[in-house]
This record gives sequence, C-alpha cells and structure tokens, in this order.
Amino acid sequence: MSRKSSSSGSYPVLWQIISISGHHGGAIVEASPSSSDVSWEQSPPKRTYLNVMSKPIATARLVLEPLRPQDADDLFEIMRDPAIGAAMGEPPPASVSVTRERIAAWMRGPDPAKGERWLNWLARTQEGRPVAHLAATVQGAIAWLAWIVAVDYQRQGFATECARAIMAHLAAHGVNTFAASIPKGHLASEGVVRNLDMRLTDEIADGERVWRTVQSPG
Repeated sequence: MSRKSSSSGSYPVLWQIISISGHHGGAIVEASPSSSDVSWEQSPPKRTYLNVMSKPIATARLVLEPLRPQDADDLFEIMRDPAIGAAMGEPPPASVSVTRERIAAWMRGPDPAKGERWLNWLARTQEGRPVAHLAATVQGAIAWLAWIVAVDYQRQGFATECARAIMAHLAAHGVNTFAASIPKGHLASEGVVRNLDMRLTDEIADGERVWRTVQSPG
C-alpha cells in the first residue's frame, strides 16, 4: 500500500478510506503511518483536538459526532466486515481495543510542526446506528477528505451527504479548497467527488489521481 506524505494529503488513520460498490473498493485516501500502537491506557492523548472545527454536525438523515475512544465498538463493527477488508487489501483492526488505540492516536494528532489538523467524525442514524467514519486533514485553507461507509449503508448517498455537510462546516471556518485522491477506475468514489463538485486535476499523489474543488462550497 502506498503511503502519502503530509504534503500530498496525508490522512490521520491507519487504514484505507474506501467506498465500496459490490465487492470492488474505491479508495479515497490511503493511510499514513502513525504511532497508534501505544496503548490508550499507558499514553493518553496529549493534544486532544477539541476546537471550533471539531463539533457535531447534523445532516438530513444523520448526526456526525466527533470520534472518541468510546466509539471504538461502533467503528470496529464498520471495519470488521470482510468486504471492507477485501477492498482495503489488508486485514481489519484485530479488536475493539486496537481500534480504541487508533482513535486515541488520531486524537493526539500530528506533530504541530506539520501544520495539520486531524478531524474525525462517526456518522450515526437518528436511532444511533453507526453508518460511516468521516475524516478531514486540514492544511491551512485546504482540507483533504476521506470516508468509510458501512457496507449495509452503501449506495444510499450517505458519503455525499456527510461530506457535503463537513465541507460546509469547514468552509465556515476558513477552508476554501477541498481535495481527495482516488485510484483510477474507482467509479463509486469518483461519483462521490463529482457530487461534491470536485474536478480531476493533473496532480498525482502516490499513484492516485487528485480531485479538487474549484471554489469554496456554498
């Protein structure tokens, strides 16, 4: 698996962010190496990212809550599906405990010298059922977007719905460009970014084609 540097849109998770159509995955952004193997109990987050950008977001059908260690059970349920692992080309997290440790690492965030902010949300239905994991890596006025939609909730427009809400939220706080990188031929993911008014660029990031918005949404 390729690994993106911060300059090409690194993403604060350790697994690929995908949108699946049937059994064929469409990767949005692959993971970046992280120090998430440190246990939550032994090394609590030093820089939990709680600020104006990391807030709950409501959509027509879902509620996006900032991801926290207590969400590990729900995130693990999304990630453990064999179809997700097959699309990622790697095993899912081994346990709820491992998932919790990864969430803790994302909350710690990157080295401040990198100039990045990592934002993660878990989308749930009004009844509380987990639907998707959404994320944004914010670099100045640019946000790289990524998501995982649970298999049972795919092909229902949830990725587009959540991403649009996140874009509007971040645009209200100074972000004016949104980007995603997608391997050529991942039609499901390409459909999502087109729905988000992103356009294909000439940029290549670790072999993946980069899509960007032309201007800030809304």
